[in-house]
Amino acid sequence: MLTKATGTAKAGIYETCGEAGGGQEARCEKAVTARPGTGIALGMTATDVITGFKGVVTGVCYYLSGCNQALLMPKVGKDGGYGEGHWFDFQRLVVDPKVPAIVLFNDETPGFDQPAPKR
Repeated sequence: MLTKATGTAKAGIYETCGEAGGGQEARCEKAVTARPGTGIALGMTATDVITGFKGVVTGVCYYLSGCNQALLMPKVGKDGGYGEGHWFDFQRLVVDPKVPAIVLFNDETPGFDQPAPKR
């Protein structure tokens, strides 16, 4: 089941999941709530201010050193081909508040459709 966020919270975009039922509402909100102080959460659309690279945040990594990063996956190209995702430092990213965050409900079918990211 795929749904989109419907509102904005202080820490990021959140999902209300009104049609999903009481049991899933809490999971939905938690799934797209940004870590305090970062403004970055899974499913948000963000742009790197240096390169202009734009994509959906499909992964986040929090380092002990504080150099936290997000994996941005671009949309499918005009030729129908998949673009390669890239990791960017949080401070380089600007979240697009006009694009609703994407939420996937993985309770029954978890997993990723691509190999693990390369560095």
